[in-house]
Amino acid sequence: MGFQVNATGNAEATIELTYFSFPILGKLAFGQEGAVQPYLLAGPEIGFLSSGKIKGKGTMTVEIPAINQSETQSLSEEMDIKDELESTEFALDFGGGILFPVSNINLFVDVQYSLGMTKINKEGSDDVKNKVIYLNVGLAF
Repeated sequence: MGFQVNATGNAEATIELTYFSFPILGKLAFGQEGAVQPYLLAGPEIGFLSSGKIKGKGTMTVEIPAINQSETQSLSEEMDIKDELESTEFALDFGGGILFPVSNINLFVDVQYSLGMTKINKEGSDDVKNKVIYLNVGLAF
């Protein structure tokens, strides 16, 4: 005696990498000092990997229609992948922003794009590189 079994499911994975990054950026400002100043940024960045994890989760449902039975299971897994990644990364950063003078300090808002130049995976034929967008808001004294 045989039964038809239907299995369906879904899964997703997220890779979380944490770096200590040190950009060395040149800044080209436009306009007069003491007024609102737009500016451009560019330069190299070096990053040191501090952690690397892959997190996966999903569900699977198994149904046996002939006996009207079904069961759903949730799965969750986390793995440390730091040893499979290069410990140092080099990138080129580009961006721009606006400086707003407020009394004795300056408020700034800028956006940077970091284009990874080095492969971050130690093995495999894929050329995996980081691409990062930074949004910075701060005070300059």
